[in-house]
Amino acid sequence: MSSSLLLVTSAANGVKLWSYASPSSNQIKSAGANAPCRLVHAIDKDEAGGNVNAACWSEDGRLLAFTGSDGVVSIYNAESAQLEAIPTEGLRGGIIRRWDRHERRWLDQLSGHRGTITSMALDIDQTHLASVSVSGELLVDNLQKNMQHQYTIPTEQALNAVDYSKFRKSLLLCGGDDGAVHIMDTNRSQTPLKTFHDAHHAPVKGVAFSPFNRYLMCSAGLDKRVVLYDAEKQGAIKTLTTDQPLTTLAFKNDGVTIATGTIQGKLLLFDLRSSSKPLASVWAHEPHPVKSTAFQNALQLRVVEGVIEDCLQDFREEIRADLQNLHLELLRQFHIQRAIQ
Repeated sequence: MSSSLLLVTSAANGVKLWSYASPSSNQIKSAGANAPCRLVHAIDKDEAGGNVNAACWSEDGRLLAFTGSDGVVSIYNAESAQLEAIPTEGLRGGIIRRWDRHERRWLDQLSGHRGTITSMALDIDQTHLASVSVSGELLVDNLQKNMQHQYTIPTEQALNAVDYSKFRKSLLLCGGDDGAVHIMDTNRSQTPLKTFHDAHHAPVKGVAFSPFNRYLMCSAGLDKRVVLYDAEKQGAIKTLTTDQPLTTLAFKNDGVTIATGTIQGKLLLFDLRSSSKPLASVWAHEPHPVKSTAFQNALQLRVVEGVIEDCLQDFREEIRADLQNLHLELLRQFHIQRAIQ
């Protein structure tokens, strides 16, 4: 794999990793051409274990995990070497199992869903796990206190996607087969703060909060649309229309790039600073539907670490200057006192 920020996609024919460099604002204004999206590494379906329904990065972007139809969870590092292959024999529908990589053992199972689980998400401090299912249930498990809460979503159809805010640990977004999108604050209410009943005219397949703008969130559906919302004003602000039904959705850490997968296997990349047309479009898994898209997180952490280090360096220099000034002032006062005496 490349050392640059990567995008992973998965489908029935395996897993692929892509390199995509977001253009600058000047490049968007002057060029107007498609931005390049380059295939970096591919894991075929035999190596991946069959139909890959889900793929995701670790929080620090150093590990990639995915699971195939053979029931094995595969973990790779950033250099494309497989680190672990974890079998999940005997796992029933509606059950969540967690693997402790340090102790190399399964933790207690999480149950409660009446049907197949379709999507899961961790909050920002990884203490709460939200999950949705084909039965229309939204469950949140407190992983520290071993407690579970069920929230009431006004639907009798499947929920297909859930995501947590990157800024507020109790705020989450979910959507499902009825085309509606729901904003939840799990600390305030058992029911949605807001439901966008007419968000989509077909099933919602992906939802995502921006990792850069605390008020921006979006959804994608089989109606070929990506809808962007303002969480503060609780309204839709922009719609991106495509030529194929959309099956996945991911936000890049730059806050302006959105990746979507289509039912025909195409990968589309949008830049919110440009027009409503994708800046990049590639046949990623044709003819299979794209099952998941996820951006690597490492760059954001490096940026944050860099900002913190810059702030600390400025703080050190200010303290050093203040101490020097204080030292000079003490010397001046000392000589003044001696002159008076």
